[in-house]
Amino acid sequence: MILLIMFFACASFFLSASETALTSASPIRLHHFHKQGFKHAKLVLELQKNMSQIIATILLANTVVLTSLTAICTNFFTASFGETGVLYAAVLLSALITIYLEVLPKALTYTRAERAAMFVAPTVRLLQKSCFPLTRLIDVIAHMSLRLVGISSDKGVAKISTLDELKGAIDLHIQAHAAAPERIMLKNILDLTSITVEEVMVHRHHMFALDCTLKSADLVKQVLNSPFTRIPLWKNVPENIVGLLHIKTLFCALEKRKPDEIDITKVQTEPWFIPASTTLIAQLQAFRKRREHFAFVVDEYGALIGIVTLEDILEEIVGDIKDEYDEPLTGITLLGDNRFLVEGTVSLRDLNREHALELPENGATTLAGLLLDVAGYIPKEKQVFRAHGLKIKVVKRHRNQIKLLEVSFQHTDKKADTSTKPDKRA
Repeated sequence: MILLIMFFACASFFLSASETALTSASPIRLHHFHKQGFKHAKLVLELQKNMSQIIATILLANTVVLTSLTAICTNFFTASFGETGVLYAAVLLSALITIYLEVLPKALTYTRAERAAMFVAPTVRLLQKSCFPLTRLIDVIAHMSLRLVGISSDKGVAKISTLDELKGAIDLHIQAHAAAPERIMLKNILDLTSITVEEVMVHRHHMFALDCTLKSADLVKQVLNSPFTRIPLWKNVPENIVGLLHIKTLFCALEKRKPDEIDITKVQTEPWFIPASTTLIAQLQAFRKRREHFAFVVDEYGALIGIVTLEDILEEIVGDIKDEYDEPLTGITLLGDNRFLVEGTVSLRDLNREHALELPENGATTLAGLLLDVAGYIPKEKQVFRAHGLKIKVVKRHRNQIKLLEVSFQHTDKKADTSTKPDKRA
């Protein structure tokens, strides 16, 4: 009988440790162990794909084990001490189960969850296959019971992806290490999968381009006076892009001919058009594959809406990259303490970076677009709105376009006021 008690106690210890190991093991670390050649790391990852059934299997087995242990111990103490043996058994089993079969195995396993999970995985897989009919029946009964009381079994279940886990780990390290730049870059790299080129592109209204029908000498002069190395060329209308002129190619042509003798059509290259919905990670890979640094962005109708460069994507990772030819952010004029005059076409990303704001970037891409989302209509001049910690006043409107806005904010309280209603005092 003593051997049976020891067997059931060890079995319960193992099952409690297995539950904590499999639920606490990090998929990222397990993947790393698998790459290093650990035998059972892949098996643990497979088990974690169906955790509800694994937990049901472990709980079912542990319930059977503890019930058997309780019955044997009670019988043993009753035979030895009579009716008072039931009390002795209850007290001793409570202490044994709580301390040695629940707290201790889980505490030991939690600190080395991945290695423990790899150790217990083969046995748990065998239990899963053996108990599948029962665990399946329990799962069905549990779902039906929840539906009877009007609760969906899917509600409230937090499904944390590997990407979210990585972002959370990076956020934790950022807080612990005073926002180290390298950790911020790691988080920015993860965001490349969700940000589209439309969110970082230069809008066509701010795009520097030249008319390819200009005289060669005039066109060469404007190219040499510009701060850019790649110049879009258009014909008839600025939206009709017909080529891309690289200044290095132009220099090579100037070594052989005079400016007025150069045929621009033979120097320019074919433009590369990409859809606005392309993610930054996909575009970065496309830039590498094509060995190009410049692309034209078009909407769903094929109309030109802007340009994106390799530098734009790199800046999403490392922050603004300034050189001697870069101009400061245009469209923003300082009026006073935390008061600015901002053009409606200024992007929200530029505002967030320049002034440490947290304006939402998952919808509108410009300040005027954000105001239209907040108002729900095209506001009139002198109307004032408060949203996302900002006080925004419409200064100039041309037809249906918001041209100029006055923005006031406070860094210390920019989250306090999120009202989207117009200020009645305006």
